[in-house]
Amino acid sequence: MDRFSGKFFFEDEKKNRLFFAKDYGVFYFYDYIGSDKSYLKKFFMAVPKVPLIDNKKVNWKDTLTPRVVFGGFKKELLMFLSSFCYKPFLYIGIWEKEGDIISGKINLNGKNILCFGKIDEVQGLSWIKVENITIRRIK
Repeated sequence: MDRFSGKFFFEDEKKNRLFFAKDYGVFYFYDYIGSDKSYLKKFFMAVPKVPLIDNKKVNWKDTLTPRVVFGGFKKELLMFLSSFCYKPFLYIGIWEKEGDIISGKINLNGKNILCFGKIDEVQGLSWIKVENITIRRIK
């Protein structure tokens, strides 16, 4: 937690930060500051929002902006263009939570990015996998 702003975040060894909150039964990432190559940015893309509902099957959709999905010049160009007309530059992800397992799919111009995760009842997320990166909580 940032003692000056009161915001909660994950931080990696290179000082990239992924901000998160829990509100009204939903855990979500809401901002990212750092390198486009950090695994924390992949977290943001993989599971931007997770409903915290016990042992029920739930499906949801979420919208990702180019800022979350792309990096470098392409990100900057698409964000600029989306300020005039945002709809063509939004990417839809579809997620499902059944029990403690999360699975998702994000369509990026015909390429599907698959995302998976597991919720730990006490510790939050046990692991997240997006593309070829898996991050596990060490107990």
